[in-house]
Amino acid sequence: MKFQNYQFLVLFLAIAQLQAHEMPLEVSMQRYENEVTSIQELAGVTNYTLALKCKQQSPIVAYVPKSFAESQDENSHRYLLPNTKLASDVLNETATVVQLGSHLEVQLFGRLLAQTAGDGLAMFVTQSKG
Repeated sequence: MKFQNYQFLVLFLAIAQLQAHEMPLEVSMQRYENEVTSIQELAGVTNYTLALKCKQQSPIVAYVPKSFAESQDENSHRYLLPNTKLASDVLNETATVVQLGSHLEVQLFGRLLAQTAGDGLAMFVTQSKG
């Protein structure tokens, strides 16, 4: 009985190894790329809202302070949208959105109230001292 179990185990492992060699080892993935198609700024009395409309449904937005001191500052916020570019027809009159190579950097000032990304939109809301 034990011998039959070992035979079954060896046969199963041999078949599994053959199947593993037939399957492709690499899965090609598309590179993430995004494009900002419009920029909207809404400046209220105490709040500032920056909305970036993107081609991708769920844009990637990462908080990236340049130093530990910057990460401790409640009034300075630096975000990066990787592999994202501004569309050629976007009028970027704001100094808070800057193209850095293949990435887009957003620099915000004031107390951050909200940051969200989804539905093709990256939105930032800050509160100024006032």
